[in-house]
Amino acid sequence: MKNHGLYQLFIEELEEAFDAEREMHRCISGWAHQASSAELKQFLHKHQKETDTQVKRLDKVFSLLHIHAEGKVSETMRGLLRESEDEKRESPGTLDAAIICSILKIKHYEMASYRTLIGLARHLHLDAQVVDLLTTIWNEEKSADAVLFKIIEGLNFESSDQVVNQ
Repeated sequence: MKNHGLYQLFIEELEEAFDAEREMHRCISGWAHQASSAELKQFLHKHQKETDTQVKRLDKVFSLLHIHAEGKVSETMRGLLRESEDEKRESPGTLDAAIICSILKIKHYEMASYRTLIGLARHLHLDAQVVDLLTTIWNEEKSADAVLFKIIEGLNFESSDQVVNQ
């Protein structure tokens, strides 16, 4: 390997992505329980299964590279998840919007992570299957982002939400 330092960075970022997906999987059921929108609940249940599949894909990447994930903690993901814990709002519509806001922040972090991993994997001339697996996850994250954006646009904000005039 020509650039051991770059490869080491790739592995560290991959381990962080792995931890991030496991943490995301852990939190989704709580958001689904809090959500009132049927569309958001449906998205969350589907996305939990998709996240489980993404964890399996990342396991496959580690296997292709003949390494074992060391369990590096993604402090960024943990911080984003901490921000979303126990979200409390006066109306169900606002709570749904707050949940979506939290998830969108996470999706953008994940998309940036996977795009970086794809670029590093290509630069390091890693196995094409590694790039393909990471690209599949990146595309799923982009799709989830688009679905969440549509859901937030269609939320029914109840009359109990206060309108702020500026």
